[in-house]
Amino acid sequence: MTHPDAAETTDVIVVGGGGAGLAAALSARELGADVLLLERTGDLGGATAMSIGSYSATGTELQADAGIRDSVDAHVEDIGKFVRQAIESPRHLNLDRQGALLEKDDLALRRAMVERGAETFEWLRQRGLRFDGPYPEPPHRVPRMHNVQPDTEAYAEVLGEAVREAGVDVRTDTTVSGLLTDGGEVAGVRTEDGTEFGSLGGVVLTTGGFVADRELRRTFTTDHHAPQVSEHGSGAGHRMARNVGAKLRNMDLQWLSFRVGEPLWTEPSVPALTDAGAILTDGNGHRYVNELSDYDQLFSSTHMVIDGACYLVFDADVADSFSSWPDYVSTFPGSAYAYVDDYAETEYLVSAADPAALADAAGMVPETLVATIDRYNDAATGERVDRYGRPEFSAPLDSSSYYALGPIRPYSLITDGGVAVNTRSEALDAEGSSIDGLYAAGDTAAGPLRLGHGHHHLWLFTSGRTAGREAAERLDGA
Repeated sequence: MTHPDAAETTDVIVVGGGGAGLAAALSARELGADVLLLERTGDLGGATAMSIGSYSATGTELQADAGIRDSVDAHVEDIGKFVRQAIESPRHLNLDRQGALLEKDDLALRRAMVERGAETFEWLRQRGLRFDGPYPEPPHRVPRMHNVQPDTEAYAEVLGEAVREAGVDVRTDTTVSGLLTDGGEVAGVRTEDGTEFGSLGGVVLTTGGFVADRELRRTFTTDHHAPQVSEHGSGAGHRMARNVGAKLRNMDLQWLSFRVGEPLWTEPSVPALTDAGAILTDGNGHRYVNELSDYDQLFSSTHMVIDGACYLVFDADVADSFSSWPDYVSTFPGSAYAYVDDYAETEYLVSAADPAALADAAGMVPETLVATIDRYNDAATGERVDRYGRPEFSAPLDSSSYYALGPIRPYSLITDGGVAVNTRSEALDAEGSSIDGLYAAGDTAAGPLRLGHGHHHLWLFTSGRTAGREAAERLDGA
């Protein structure tokens, strides 16, 4: 059904041109549907183009080439291990939440995501994307993490070209402001300038999360002060779906992220480094927090530091601890993991023979950093009580060389709450019934819990493909 007042009518409308939207549009088009893709910004790719780019899947050809035997059941079970690990170790969980984590998972969506992962991965490769790997990441029992090459911008470049070559009608700089309904079903969209587009098969919402919507974050999350990592994630899809009766689920799930670099480049593991003995300082060289606090406490404390920026300061002993697998500093663009030596090749890690010289190299106040390290070392050796209440110390910072990594800033990275959906990516109302003609995918949808690298991309591409195909197949019965 299409809306009677629509200026134009097509088969499937996809709102949002990030990874999920590109997958939805291309999948619908490959089934013969006429597809209109509407993107709010001037470029395709969305937040997908800003990520590391990992994709964790089971049963891929790259796994087989590496002699890895795997199963859907094993992967489904291992995702549960990530969830339990997060519950047991909040210090290493960068997930801001208000409710119990286990109650937020959806095992049917988890299994569907994993079952569709390998097919979707090969579909991506067939359309021109290249990956390396797979790489290990405990508690995965076997390597599953594949990394897109040469970097994450390939998703937008390759799939953007593919949708245009397939004949998808792509319109950028077009903001959708609402959904059109007719007879109880979603029948199209209205743009900000008042133009109405009708849809015969359905509307797929792939507008990303809501990190850029401070009102939604203030309403649902515990930390709405952190700046959003990008302009993507406007919350538009959440609002439009709610306005036609869709249920919003898990809206308190928000990923908080310490990021380094311009653009926001990588996410150093602040808890892992501070566990090993690194300290956190502000831009002048002052400590400001007990580094062994839970992640959310480290995060909120950093808001109060000058300019909201911090540095990880450590010595050669800590640096040596992060020189090889499995002790990595972060994931890394174009590869799996980065170590101290990798960061040493960038402008974000400086080193020196003593704390005063390190402060000069990092732009800190030498006297301040020297005093900070002296006080920390006195606390580490038991000569004084730590002023920030740190209860345990690995060792004093007093080896042959010193390092400063930064500036590191706190951001709201991803929101995982969204439109309630079923395994067909159909939007659901408060009673759990599907809303005819409305689909949601990627970060616009409330998927399964996606802890561990590569599961966000696994979800956005599998759910996007599912939504596009379901909307196209609905044409037969529309």
